[in-house]
Amino acid sequence: MNFWHIRLHFNILLINEKKEGSDLEGAKRIPGNISAVVPAYNSALYLKSTVESLLQQTYPLFEIIIVDDRSEDATYSLCMELEKSSGGRVRAYRLARNCGPSLARNIGMELAHGEWVLFMDHDDIAEPQLVELELQRLSELEAGAPGDWVLVHSAYGQMGENGERLAGVTRWRQVAPEEMLGYLLVRNPILTASGVLLKKEAALRAGGFDPAWRYSQDWDLWLRLAQLGGFGYVDAPLIWIRRHSSNLSRKICNFKTDEKAILKRYEISFIEEAIHCRRLPWEVNRADFVSVLYRLDHWEEGFRAIKEVTVKRPGLPAGFFLSGLYYLRNNNWSKACFSFERTLELAPEHGAAMNNLGAILALRGDYEKAKNLFARAISLFPGYLDATHNLLRLEEKRTLHLGDVRFTWRELRPVLLTYAE
Repeated sequence: MNFWHIRLHFNILLINEKKEGSDLEGAKRIPGNISAVVPAYNSALYLKSTVESLLQQTYPLFEIIIVDDRSEDATYSLCMELEKSSGGRVRAYRLARNCGPSLARNIGMELAHGEWVLFMDHDDIAEPQLVELELQRLSELEAGAPGDWVLVHSAYGQMGENGERLAGVTRWRQVAPEEMLGYLLVRNPILTASGVLLKKEAALRAGGFDPAWRYSQDWDLWLRLAQLGGFGYVDAPLIWIRRHSSNLSRKICNFKTDEKAILKRYEISFIEEAIHCRRLPWEVNRADFVSVLYRLDHWEEGFRAIKEVTVKRPGLPAGFFLSGLYYLRNNNWSKACFSFERTLELAPEHGAAMNNLGAILALRGDYEKAKNLFARAISLFPGYLDATHNLLRLEEKRTLHLGDVRFTWRELRPVLLTYAE
């Protein structure tokens, strides 16, 4: 069911008996006002803190719309309390059946009166200046290129289950509108919908969030939006993402499955052209294109391309790392080992190469060197699951087999997400 099907069935899905006389389809869109949309499902534990962070914005939100996705706990009762205590700034709706976060966001977007919509997940926290600084950035970008911008986002930090701030800030950078699609195809720099300010008209034109994807629906929409306009970026951690045991994002393998299926919707030539639109050196774009080919199982085509990169630009660490992945996949341990060693010579803090080299050495019985590599990778990248797993296995038993170790199949982000296994 896509977004336009939602509109056809809107009155069936939404329960809102107490708001008599509201004309949702004909509601006037109010220019300059910002609506926030918060999908909620079994959110009683954290929702109040999230909404309070939105109510405390230095640039006041016109409305905060909570869409309760048929929760089974006290979420909707809490929504009613928040609506009552907010003086009308919070509006709560409950769906007639559980539909998932994508449909809940789409319905919230349809209900929103603002031309721009701010999305928040039910358990995250916004800094007070989030909306103010994102609008300020949008104003700056519009002054230089009017009408070219469809989304604004910020850097973010992570916090634990009880709100304790975790180390590290995940950052991005401002890029030109024509570059963003290529960056997104290589790796999604916007890892959460929280704090993302969307131009409503563009989001609707792009089709909204697709419920076909449970784990990568945000990235799928960003890809479609990047074909309509540019993305603004604020280089300050204005959103705090709560990491806890019930996070959907802990299911890393499910993300990979979604990612591959979404990438397959695009022609290889389209992906290649988009990546090479980035204002980066040829060899960097080429290596990133190879990383996408690998994810799509085009290993031979990717290897031919990366050999060209290593010949023309032998000083590029990614060239040797990607060569190592090819050899790893083909069980050519000697060449894989050489490739990862060469990667580390060029980039001594390349965490994925450390882990992969350590895994090969552990399989060969060079335990001390492997242990040192795993420990160093973990010290550089706290929360590195593959290296942590490998180090624990190495400490548990002295003989490791192929099924005991984990390899890392792409380069690491500067700051890793915190996951629960």
